[in-house]
Amino acid sequence: MKKADIMLSILFWTLVGLIIFVPTSIFASKLFKLSSKEQNSYFKFAEIISSLKDGEQLSSPVYMSGKSFIAGFAKGSSKFENHQFRYSGVAPTDVAFELNKPEKCANSACMCFCNGMELDQKKKPILILCNKEPICTNFNSIDFLPEKMVRKDESGKTRVLYKGGFIFITGFQIEGLNQNQARAFTAYVERHKNVVDVCTERPCITAESRQMIDSMQ
Repeated sequence: MKKADIMLSILFWTLVGLIIFVPTSIFASKLFKLSSKEQNSYFKFAEIISSLKDGEQLSSPVYMSGKSFIAGFAKGSSKFENHQFRYSGVAPTDVAFELNKPEKCANSACMCFCNGMELDQKKKPILILCNKEPICTNFNSIDFLPEKMVRKDESGKTRVLYKGGFIFITGFQIEGLNQNQARAFTAYVERHKNVVDVCTERPCITAESRQMIDSMQ
């Protein structure tokens, strides 16, 4: 092979490599920045929860994308449960979705972030899963509200009830769960005594919740 042909071949494969490598690097860089932004907002949110004083209400911007969740677990819970009541018969329907509390969160209030969420719809209730190791933060001086009525119908009957904690989800259309299709939203936190609740619409802690917390003390 002539020297000129060899140089042309080297130049050709160098250009091919750049065409493949540069877009891949740009995509990876954007993905890393996005992941970092989401994780940073989660850690900032966790800091705000830790710093919250009795009677205080604070807010924080939260960034989520893809199929992901942020979930909080009360100290005494083993899972988060979403109860949806349809009143189709004499008794209402029971648990619709559940998320098991990670082992590293045992014996404490805990909040976890997962950016690889899946649903196991073969199980009943439907099981919320994380296809990678979630990032979790334990809280030793506070607890999350163990039970909360999330939605009522016009007659005042409970339609959606959370037990064991709270959850924010993006990337899925799931009836009865807090879903934010926007990548950024404002989350609010409120503390009464040593119990914290998290929500997207204030007030987080209702009069009913206060009574429950007072009865727990």
